[in-house]
Amino acid sequence: MEEERSVGWIDYVIVSDAKTDRALIREVLAHDWASAETSRWVRREMKAGTATPAMYDRLGQMHKVGDALQLRVCARAKELRASGALPADEATADTWHDYRAGLASPYSSEDEPEHRA
Repeated sequence: MEEERSVGWIDYVIVSDAKTDRALIREVLAHDWASAETSRWVRREMKAGTATPAMYDRLGQMHKVGDALQLRVCARAKELRASGALPADEATADTWHDYRAGLASPYSSEDEPEHRA
């Protein structure tokens, strides 16, 4: 028996050609990048012992913006699905998620995460 593929809400939006959906995707990617940069900044400051409460507040704000953005993606995807739109095929979704994961990683190539067992 073949395992059913998991489909995320974003998988509906990434294949839409609507200008508003393309703008939403650009906003998601911009937020991913900004959030990763903020995380890197806070991690560098923590490592140097110079992190401040304001930095943690900024990180919290980034998470709130991300949460609100995810709610918008979800609402739009539900509209698309209700109109009969199909989600991205597996290859397209995999490419999107791989790209987004690299963009949103809070680690730079010089600062790989420590593995803890």
